[in-house]
Amino acid sequence: MIQSLIDATALPNLHPAVVHFPIVCMPLALAFDAAGLALRRQHWLAPAATTLYVVGALTAGLAVWAGQRAADSLVGVPAAAQPRIGEHSDWAHYTLYAWIALAAVRLLVHLWPRLKDRRGPRLVILGLGLAVLGVLGKTADLGGALVYRFGLGVNLSTVTPEALTDSIEAPMAEEPSSTHMDRLTERADGALVWQPAADDREALGTVLHPARGSDIGAVQALEPEGDGLRLAIDKPTTLLLPGTFGDVHIEAEIELLSFQGSVGLVHHYVDEDDRGTFSISHEGEALLDDVRNGDQKVLDRKETGAPNGVLTIAVSAAGKHLKGLVDSETVTHGHIAPGPEGACGLRLNGHGTLRLLRMEVQPLQ
Repeated sequence: MIQSLIDATALPNLHPAVVHFPIVCMPLALAFDAAGLALRRQHWLAPAATTLYVVGALTAGLAVWAGQRAADSLVGVPAAAQPRIGEHSDWAHYTLYAWIALAAVRLLVHLWPRLKDRRGPRLVILGLGLAVLGVLGKTADLGGALVYRFGLGVNLSTVTPEALTDSIEAPMAEEPSSTHMDRLTERADGALVWQPAADDREALGTVLHPARGSDIGAVQALEPEGDGLRLAIDKPTTLLLPGTFGDVHIEAEIELLSFQGSVGLVHHYVDEDDRGTFSISHEGEALLDDVRNGDQKVLDRKETGAPNGVLTIAVSAAGKHLKGLVDSETVTHGHIAPGPEGACGLRLNGHGTLRLLRMEVQPLQ
């Protein structure tokens, strides 16, 4: 039914259709309340204000719900936009919770005969409401930046590449500069990019090194054949790229040739007892989990269908917001307090052969 509503509009999702209701209702409720206090003989103003408080709370809840669905339905979101999406979501929840509390108190004052005609409580509510409007303004400002600076939800055929480049604040190098490790490059924004060639067999142990407790012998680089690096895996292992990162976006292009099991991306990796992972199995189960002090917490799980051909998987960890993406589409979404900085890399849990075509690790501001 929800998709039918979206299809009946010219909008990419329901969020822009409902978000303006609380933006209008909230300041209007305060205006009616202030007018009711100033014009005490206009008795209809107080119940009208109370109604607007309640309608504002209900439509704010609808806007937050629609916004969460919209964020997860977008495809091809720039990595640099993910922290902004999380920040916008956080402020939207702050606005919602504050206004629900305010609306509940205003309704109580309206229904309680001893408080209904007293100016003191209504003045306090009015003052608090003005503060909540400031929170609403911050939320709206962040939401506007997502549309007008990052082009989220916009028909990309109408947005020039120059506009999309300008929307990302991190400077980009015209040409990546090589590090001491062959084919591993570092862009000006701090991102590590690795596009292994078919003959980069020496990369195992240099570009990708085994995590403590992992056996480098569990992975073998096969003879060159086609693009990318073919790997044979016979036992679970974790392979890490150099460096440690906080908020980060990791992406890999992989083809599961005869691989049976799950292939994943690890972030904030300290050791096997402290790390985050997004993985997808050869049967198509996507799993977003987090391990702290040896305790695993599954944040989200979804069936996506068995992978076929080259697969692009990515994980975005921005503050407490974690997302797992398959072919640029968000398939899992979870929330947890951010862990300490750690390494990033591949987590291979199975056996068989796969082809690694590209890896990218981008720090998020």
